Amino acid sequence: MDSAERANWIAVLAKAPLPLLEKQLSTLGELPGYSFLRSPEIGLAMVRGRVEGTGQPFNLGEITLTRCVIQLNVSSGGAIAGFGYVSGRSQRHAELAALCDGLMQHPGWQQIVQTQVIDPLAAAAKATRTAAAAQVESTRVNFF
Repeated sequence: MDSAERANWIAVLAKAPLPLLEKQLSTLGELPGYSFLRSPEIGLAMVRGRVEGTGQPFNLGEITLTRCVIQLNVSSGGAIAGFGYVSGRSQRHAELAALCDGLMQHPGWQQIVQTQVIDPLAAAAKATRTAAAAQVESTRVNFF
């Protein structure tokens, strides 16, 4: 596992709608237990931007952020910590994202979670983006 792969699945988990995340997690059956290293907590984070993506960074504003850190209770694989960061105030979403992150780091769970949770969530997000792009395209006016 490299950091780019992990960043990808953490992004998928953070952007997924909570009902869909819960539905996909329910397909896994019995999950290992976990304990909180950091209970879900709500705070603020500064969002920074750049003009056209290349200019000097500037503070755009603050967003509400919920974070959670769990430790899986598994006999093999050593201590595994899972992190969940989501925008908004959903403590359950942050907890489930942290659980999935932890499971993705466990060799016995990684492939199962990838195929039954991460891939379907990524496909649903892509379908949503495609539908939104098609709707915008249908209202485009070409002047030339």
